[in-house]
Amino acid sequence: MVIGLGALWQSSRRQLQTKTQELEGLKKMNNQPFDTKAFFDLQERLTKLEKKLLEIAEKDDREFNTLWAELESLRAEMLTHINNGITLNNWHNLLIERVANIDELKKVLKNLILCDKELAEQLKTTLPAYLINDNLLAGLLDFARLPFDKLNLMELVILPVNAQLESEENKELLMHFKNFLSLTGYDLIFPAIGELYRPDLHEVVEQRLSAYARGTILLVKSRGYLYQGQVLRKAKVAISAGQN
Repeated sequence: MVIGLGALWQSSRRQLQTKTQELEGLKKMNNQPFDTKAFFDLQERLTKLEKKLLEIAEKDDREFNTLWAELESLRAEMLTHINNGITLNNWHNLLIERVANIDELKKVLKNLILCDKELAEQLKTTLPAYLINDNLLAGLLDFARLPFDKLNLMELVILPVNAQLESEENKELLMHFKNFLSLTGYDLIFPAIGELYRPDLHEVVEQRLSAYARGTILLVKSRGYLYQGQVLRKAKVAISAGQN
């Protein structure tokens, strides 16, 4: 095992040395367009190294801590070199390339934050900087560690906003929330009272005797959500059980 870890350590060291040499090349970016391909390549390599570190952690804590320190050093060096050669315009173009509708998305997130103080604190704490402000260094750091395609928007935005809407009616918040869902490929499942229950979209949590036909939705207790047509969470409803 010790021999195996030693070999893995040497391999990781060689990878880090290679990355350092690549980063040195980024120093020449001061008077050149920002090389997005180089940035994405480094981001991918960092992700692979993180995965390897997590595997090592299960075998040897000391080895993990040493390699993790190397990784953090590499991240810091990457950000230093990239920041030396990137302008706000370059950064904006990079975001446009990687995040669809970034400008509209940042605007609607800002509107969500302005709508509710309690929700604002949560979103500011959990969302990456490149989605909620124009801070270059903070944005680069979060972009390297939390690329947009890895974000769980259901956990980070949708469920917190949903909880706020269910605790207090806020028409303005709902309007901006619907805009957010549309921009990110999500859809709301919120059936109208009087519709018939659909098992593919609705979850029955209560049945009540009523004059309405069996299966008629009497109350929506919780919204549901779809992503690109796939049901992620069914709407919770109370339906009619008929008159007897």
